[in-house]
Amino acid sequence: MLSVSRLVPAVEGLANYGNPFQIALRRLFTHGGEMTIVDRKTGVSVAAMRRSYHIFGETWYQHDYDVVGCPMRRGDVVVDVGANQGFFTCYAACQGAQVFAFEPNPKAFGFLRRNIMSNGFADRVTAECAAIADFEGETDLFCSSYMDGGTDTINQQRGESIVSIVGEQSRVPVKVTRLASRIPADINIRLLKLDCEGAELAILNDLKNSDRIDSMAIEYHDAAYKTEALIETILGLGTHQVYALRGHIVHAIRTDILLEYARNLH
Repeated sequence: MLSVSRLVPAVEGLANYGNPFQIALRRLFTHGGEMTIVDRKTGVSVAAMRRSYHIFGETWYQHDYDVVGCPMRRGDVVVDVGANQGFFTCYAACQGAQVFAFEPNPKAFGFLRRNIMSNGFADRVTAECAAIADFEGETDLFCSSYMDGGTDTINQQRGESIVSIVGEQSRVPVKVTRLASRIPADINIRLLKLDCEGAELAILNDLKNSDRIDSMAIEYHDAAYKTEALIETILGLGTHQVYALRGHIVHAIRTDILLEYARNLH
């Protein structure tokens, strides 16, 4: 008999996905390779590596990166650091945002580019195969097959923690750049999404003009730094408040926007 804990995701799958049975078959009978995920409501279809499919649901249906009180709007600028195969990039572009997407892993970047093009988002997404950090140059990307690249990192401590879990890893030389050199200084950023497996703290410390960033959704990684250090850094910017800790993601919002949101609650 199907348990309630397994029934709920199945029903949600039927409601959300345009190809739930194809997804279920891929999950049941394969352990690797490629699969297609279709959003029923919008028709957006993405190609994904089998072991990272769940990130689509976390982004599109659990809304892990949506900051309450600061929703994305058509024409807003969104920055996706650690874009992986483009799940969040396509989610933001589908809502009409202009997206700057950065992904250092060449294989994941190939999926990202395919998904941008196949969904007609090329006019609203600027994608670059590069890691974001606090310096310019090159470094090694620590790669593993765990979650099909979802844990790839340029942070050595984070990389070593993944090795302790999966026991294997390779290194790929990748380009590294800074946000300040890629996003024009006069552009207001509605949402800065950082999910880059341990590089988040360095990126925050390197931020310039944080008052032009309305909100942030940042995945934190205790193997690379203490969570409280990340929160202290956000508060130390002097422009943002930590709005929520949602699972493994910190949501922050610019103070004036948070106050305006609070006033409009009543």
